[in-house]
Amino acid sequence: MYVSDQVGATIEPVAGLSSRLPAYKRAILVSTVLATVGLLLGAGWVWDRGLIVPVLPDTHGVGHPYKKNTGFVVTLWLTNRADHDVVLLGAGQDGRGLKLSAVQVNSPDALPELRLDRLRTTGFPATLGRDVTAELRLFYTVTDCSAVTAGPWPVPIRVRQWWGEMSVDLRPEIDTEFMDDAPAADGMNGKSRGWQRSLADQVCPT
Repeated sequence: MYVSDQVGATIEPVAGLSSRLPAYKRAILVSTVLATVGLLLGAGWVWDRGLIVPVLPDTHGVGHPYKKNTGFVVTLWLTNRADHDVVLLGAGQDGRGLKLSAVQVNSPDALPELRLDRLRTTGFPATLGRDVTAELRLFYTVTDCSAVTAGPWPVPIRVRQWWGEMSVDLRPEIDTEFMDDAPAADGMNGKSRGWQRSLADQVCPT
């Protein structure tokens, strides 16, 4: 039978100690160790299957300006890798210099030719079965070009599982026109600037 390094590390020092203890104490010690090992293995099993926190790995997307000098849209693809359904309740957030105007999930239509202030959030709640992928569109209005932050900026996703609701911060890889390795005027390349700053740079007047 294969014993993982983690379990082996737990059992090995106890084995030597138990041989010097009375029989009843050895029984208690062995029971305690086995219970601990069971909890460790059980916790790993629960975590890997997304029973506590949703498993939405390898999130990726693309972003581009939506309306000149007003905002941009980011499209994300999320795949549920848990063993059970996950219900999407919402996504995205406002940020410094940015207003989240609308979010659409699994929209069958092409990008609507509407002003950002006329867009509406649609498609929620959306149920993702195992290995099912959802498409999210997040529409942002740039309210202050100079205030938009640089660097990593997570995308919070609100979900409902069997035990209740929670929010998960995703850090997706988002491709934009400026997300390359060439240095910008401020000495930061596209990736280090962050997707929100790179997209704001495309939208804001120079």
